[in-house]
Amino acid sequence: MPSEPYQSLERIRARVEHEPSDLFEDNCEKRFDRLIMGTDEVGDGDAWTGLEAEARGIIETLSGDNPWNEETDRVDEKKSPNTATLPLAYPIQNVSKVEIKRTLRDDWQELEDYQYQATEHHVVAEFGARAGRARTGSGSREPVNELLQTTTRRNWADESVRVRVTYDRGFDPVPLDIQAVQITMINRMLRMLRNEQTFAAASPDDFAAVSPEFDAVMTDDIRQRIDDATPLGAATRAH
Repeated sequence: MPSEPYQSLERIRARVEHEPSDLFEDNCEKRFDRLIMGTDEVGDGDAWTGLEAEARGIIETLSGDNPWNEETDRVDEKKSPNTATLPLAYPIQNVSKVEIKRTLRDDWQELEDYQYQATEHHVVAEFGARAGRARTGSGSREPVNELLQTTTRRNWADESVRVRVTYDRGFDPVPLDIQAVQITMINRMLRMLRNEQTFAAASPDDFAAVSPEFDAVMTDDIRQRIDDATPLGAATRAH
């Protein structure tokens, strides 16, 4: 299901570098709005998705195909990994249910709250330790170092073959840094389209014909700004 726009037509119009008359000679206001937000935004059908959606799609592709806006009751089902950490779509706001299948033929079994914990990036298994932990000098069966603790911790694959998580994630509103990146991309698209000699007479179908050129919209700076909006380092940490 497509994500919702990251910002309104009014906000985009106030921030882009071009005026409708820069691109169109007649009926310029309506045509410019249609160009930015697509034909659905102005009631003309679904012939054109709009530059907002084009830029949003590129951003989401570079963000693991996950939207930045808020999603409630999202359900992700995954093969149980051989780790205690199960990565989900950043940022996790709330986990309402975690279920496992111990075999593929089993029904889903809901876990208790104490059997997992959530971070912004992961759901972390809290199943305790595998049998055979080293005995310390005091006689207790506790790991003698962090490495041993990591290797003896029971992970998702020890307990199940599939994991299903119901959770809320994303941002409301979308972070200003991501909104600014989207405006930068839309401005680059508008400059490219303005260079098209026949653009003033173009129809929505003609807009779609120049979409392959949008690959040139992406720059190393834009990629870095999207990366900087996500604390990826946290995704590699087990909590």
